[in-house]
Amino acid sequence: MRLDGVDELPGILSKSMKIAGYGLAIFNAGIAEYEKYASGTSNISAFAGALINACIGIGSIHVSILVDSFAVGLLSATALSGGLIILLSAGASFIAGTAVNHLLTKLEIGGNTIEEHLNNLVDWLIWWD
Repeated sequence: MRLDGVDELPGILSKSMKIAGYGLAIFNAGIAEYEKYASGTSNISAFAGALINACIGIGSIHVSILVDSFAVGLLSATALSGGLIILLSAGASFIAGTAVNHLLTKLEIGGNTIEEHLNNLVDWLIWWD
């Protein structure tokens, strides 16, 4: 079976995992929006913060998928067994997605995370006249 041009594996498991990942990213963004709104910010600022949070979560998922595809392609050229290829590529995918999420939401630069810097930029743009 050739996989040229295939961007999604057929089957219910791959589709359900994709939906679950996006759903959890959006759910996390909703929690972040509620926390920001509860702290006294405006509706539009809270919505913008949720949008930034959702983009970070979905972006982490996409980086994870790209690394997984790259790892599968790279490891398929070796003499490793199929199960080991899947296991190693899943590990690389998990590490890449976690690293991107950590860099954007936990690493502090100048006292704020990159996510907080983006929130501050959006707040500045909203209230800029």
